[in-house]
Amino acid sequence: MFVDGIAMTASAYEDTKKILHDRYGDKNRIIQAHLDYIEEVTPIRFASAEALNTMYIECNRRNQALRALGEDVKAYGRLLVPKILRAFPDDICRRCIIQVKREGHSEGAVFKLMEFLGKEVDGALTAQKIRGEDSPASNVTPTADTLHVRSKSGSTSRNSSKLQS
Repeated sequence: MFVDGIAMTASAYEDTKKILHDRYGDKNRIIQAHLDYIEEVTPIRFASAEALNTMYIECNRRNQALRALGEDVKAYGRLLVPKILRAFPDDICRRCIIQVKREGHSEGAVFKLMEFLGKEVDGALTAQKIRGEDSPASNVTPTADTLHVRSKSGSTSRNSSKLQS
């Protein structure tokens, strides 16, 4: 067995473990890497359903990773929300801002943002299927199903199986 070119033998085990811990075990570096990704995300140029879905999943993955590392993602809200929104097309940003104002949410409510974006992406994917548009990733599953999101009742948050057949 090899780890990045290092033979895993009994004599090299402790050295390999130290190398891996030094490289990947620094929680602060990992947190910063997730924040840097969101900071440097390239905005979507062509708002296809697949591009929206991919961006949503990646941003959500970064937020979930921060939570898994014990970070209070809500505390980052004022920093994360504008950076995540910047990655999405203007029309989605406008609708999000209108909803935030209408519902009286904080502009830094990152979980409300992700919920809103999830619905927008699901809508785009469903509309694409309804129109019968062929896409490079025509078997893309809507975001909530992709992330195995469950409602309190235990069922998936959206039943897309009817539209997939």
